[in-house]
Amino acid sequence: MVVVRRGFLMVCAVVAVAALASAAREATRAPVAAAMPWRDPGKLRPIAVPPPRLGAPSYDAERGVYTASYGRGMATLTLDHALQRPIEAAVENGRTQWGAVVMLDVEDGRVLALVDESTREPDLALADGGGAALRPLAKAASIFKIVTASALLRDGVSLQEQACGTGGKTRLKPKNLVDDGRGRCVRFEDALPLSQNVAMAKLASRHLVPGQLRLEAALFGFDMPLPFAYATAASPAPIDDEPFAFATTAAGFGDVRLSALHAAQLAATVGTGGLVLSPSIIATVQGEVPPPPPAAPRRVLDEQQAGVLQAMMAATVERGTAARAFSRSERGFRAFDAVPVAGKTGSLTDREVDLDYTWFVGTAPAHHPKVAIAVVIVNDEWLWHVRALDIAKLALRATFAAHPEWARADEPVARR
Repeated sequence: MVVVRRGFLMVCAVVAVAALASAAREATRAPVAAAMPWRDPGKLRPIAVPPPRLGAPSYDAERGVYTASYGRGMATLTLDHALQRPIEAAVENGRTQWGAVVMLDVEDGRVLALVDESTREPDLALADGGGAALRPLAKAASIFKIVTASALLRDGVSLQEQACGTGGKTRLKPKNLVDDGRGRCVRFEDALPLSQNVAMAKLASRHLVPGQLRLEAALFGFDMPLPFAYATAASPAPIDDEPFAFATTAAGFGDVRLSALHAAQLAATVGTGGLVLSPSIIATVQGEVPPPPPAAPRRVLDEQQAGVLQAMMAATVERGTAARAFSRSERGFRAFDAVPVAGKTGSLTDREVDLDYTWFVGTAPAHHPKVAIAVVIVNDEWLWHVRALDIAKLALRATFAAHPEWARADEPVARR
């Protein structure tokens, strides 16, 4: 019995010593574990890994494609040489302060042309954030009227409603917004094609509040970075609560700014019947993990609302502010009789910095779009060689010459 009792006591002592040692180890380990939360499965967090850097495009003549370095590998790009080359030459010859052109395939968001030239920043590179193609360097001017018109349609404003007034061609004054029964009367359906500043400002003042316009701008992607293989900057759309400032912004005179990539996406949103596409420029990747596929299109406008906007933009080219440029006979033929275009022009002179902004955004063919285009040209106010409409015509001509199968001119867009 004595032997058994002594053995039992020895076992208990060993167990007690082991328990004390274990407790000491845990006490020592506790502060270390607290300092290393990744060792605790309950505190694991995903580590954000930045995507590989995409380098500047270069043309591989042997393969007939554009390529760019992509991390440790090489990416083949979606750029179309038959479009990219003549547009690059035209913008470069224009000797602009900043000039940018973006063309998208509206069926899948592929970037068909991405041109970014500048005499003010001659060393800019797409891989480093680019110029007016990827950054909102230019004031949006009357391109923002598309957003205002969309908000008015969403609010149920009749296309036949009229707004009357005088002046306001190059800037708005408070007296321009006074309803005094004088001046030209313009229907809502014509305010966008004719880019009538007073009419658009008055319609916005009657029917919209700043929150509505902010929401519409957000739906079109303002104030948020555009997901893309190259770094982009958000297009800001500051909308003031003060009534006159709000009305002038709605008409295109605010400090809203826009990049060409975002402008092309905006035009594509209207042309696709209200779907926002995610632009993509990488076709394939070798030697590196490829990027995830672009996000699926998301609907921000119903088809009827988008169809009315598209009809307004088609009227801009048929009988509005772009009609003269697109119907002018050149070399014995009318350039765009076979391919109807829907678009919106924009122009603004900023005398504080002596810069002249011109825009053209749109889709073609107008009734069943294949491509979306955005052109922005920023010139010295007193000296310029080319404007946005000139480049847009050349780019669209090159597009349908290279791809005649895209020149589908089907039934006109329905209007309500």
